[in-house]
Amino acid sequence: MNLRARASLWIAVLSIFALVYSAACSSSESTTTTTTAPAAVSEPTATPITTGDVVERTREAEGRPVMTAELIDMVPDMTAEEILNYFPASYPKDFENSDIVKGGIFKLAVTSDISTWDTRVSAAGGTTSIGNCVYERFVQFQQGIGRDPNSPAIVADMAHTWEWNDDGTTLTFHLNDNMYWGDPDDISAQGPKIVASDFVYTVTEYRDNSVHGGAYKTVSNVEAPDDVTLVITFDSASYFILPFLASKDGLQFNPHLAKDGTLSKRLSGPGPFRMTEAKKSIQMVLDKNPHHFWKDEDGYQLPYLDQIRFIVVPDATTRTAMFRTGKVHYAQTSGVDLRELQRLLQQVPGMQISASAEDGRGWVISPQLGGENPITADINVRRAMSLALDEKGLSDVIWEGRGMPGDPKYEWWHYRDTPPSFTEDLDAAWGPWLNHYDVAKAQELMAEAGYGDLTLEIPYYNYSAYIADMLAIAVDDMSKIGIKLKPQSQDYSAYNSKLQAHSQKDLILSWQQQAYDNVGTALTRLRSDGGGNREGVNDPAMDALVDELVQEGDPIEQRRIVNELRAIYLDKAYFMSFPDNGFTFRLMLQPEVRGIRGGQNAYLSYYYQGPILRTAWLAAK
Repeated sequence: MNLRARASLWIAVLSIFALVYSAACSSSESTTTTTTAPAAVSEPTATPITTGDVVERTREAEGRPVMTAELIDMVPDMTAEEILNYFPASYPKDFENSDIVKGGIFKLAVTSDISTWDTRVSAAGGTTSIGNCVYERFVQFQQGIGRDPNSPAIVADMAHTWEWNDDGTTLTFHLNDNMYWGDPDDISAQGPKIVASDFVYTVTEYRDNSVHGGAYKTVSNVEAPDDVTLVITFDSASYFILPFLASKDGLQFNPHLAKDGTLSKRLSGPGPFRMTEAKKSIQMVLDKNPHHFWKDEDGYQLPYLDQIRFIVVPDATTRTAMFRTGKVHYAQTSGVDLRELQRLLQQVPGMQISASAEDGRGWVISPQLGGENPITADINVRRAMSLALDEKGLSDVIWEGRGMPGDPKYEWWHYRDTPPSFTEDLDAAWGPWLNHYDVAKAQELMAEAGYGDLTLEIPYYNYSAYIADMLAIAVDDMSKIGIKLKPQSQDYSAYNSKLQAHSQKDLILSWQQQAYDNVGTALTRLRSDGGGNREGVNDPAMDALVDELVQEGDPIEQRRIVNELRAIYLDKAYFMSFPDNGFTFRLMLQPEVRGIRGGQNAYLSYYYQGPILRTAWLAAK
């Protein structure tokens, strides 16, 4: 039996997507207490080995995936399931602790550039990527070996333990007692010791004077009863804030720099690295923090690396060439064609690649509902547009049959146990409008609306080439029901200002503001006053359900409420969603890199470089 035939049999018995949304990884427990900080190097988890006709994934002895010539030959024709199988985001430990090499320089080719170091005023890549190397959070999403790639656990960081009170209105952090802010002018200096009162200032500032104010809006009081205890009180149950604080947006900045007015130009913190050089559009260099408070399970002070370098390379072709020739350990990509991937695997022997299941949120056609446009306000027009959009056809063209139905607002693990599929009962999964294709019914609805032929503008920013391709197909689909869709490619500033201000009259192609659990998603993307409510939806029934969700601590009940929210917005066709890809490549790494695992909230492209590289190391070539 050849490799492809055996692989098909493997896929038939392997439930790649059996990924249950884990309550233990969310903030939704009515009373939550953490364990102490996990060891930096975890023990390998057991991986069952199959026998007989079922193919075994080729690995090194300890579990590292190995690319064989036969496997590389399969790549262009792989299904999404095969890709996730052969390029796993997580796999067992592939080294002994005695193998770890200390030192070395890790180089990244990225697009993010210097902006401001003030995390109160910006969450952009240039700010947050460097901030995540220098600053820390109270808690964090688990990184490295042993992490769940789709629902990573929330684990200790600056706080070694924490707990909620019974009704979710008080969160108490117990902080480590060996952390220092450092000195931005002297990397060897400890600088001021970190005390809990520092965070009374940072949390209050984030609530009152920052772009993150929405996440902190329920904070009513912050106090530090002693130097290692921080108590945050909320005016209503606020379990949702814990995943936010674990995320790339939960960084706690240096209050000393904020108070002296230099936070935008200087940074120094307790994180694994400290800034030593910053040249706009060239590179940012960060050296090992000699006073970092994390140690590995053998007592060695982290990080292992001596230095990391962010090399600013706007051109994607140049970034790929730098990776191909070994000039960088990681090159930021905006998507990899499978034939391009095949070439890279052939040209970089031993190259590591990590694939993750996508989240199911497609790009969204967002009708603008906050103004006085009778067309976008008409439910028949919106339903007709949903029925006219051939999502399955789009998936077959754009994602070459490897896509999944897209939900406009929720990642799939918040409302179901497995990723959606075009082969399932679409009525049961999506109701009668979204992810269906019925031109005749759409024409009936348009006739009932009585507007005749329409012209609707839809601005967009071309983040990736496939976006324009999707819109071109949508133009053809909409023409079948008398709607002339007019895509308008705009520069980012013009596009984003319309997106944020709801100043577009007809439609806009939207991305969704980041959220980290089902409650945060509802507050951000669905509530009438949510910062990520791109459409201006003002639905009292949805607002009431969002408020109910905020108060609910039972994960089973949370999912019930989420699906009630979905039932409303799917029925009223408030948004039309493009299909999502079935997978994404999060990491492509040189062969000598060790200790890194991929998945959600584990990105080297933006945001999580510090936590990821804290336990990474470079083996000898």
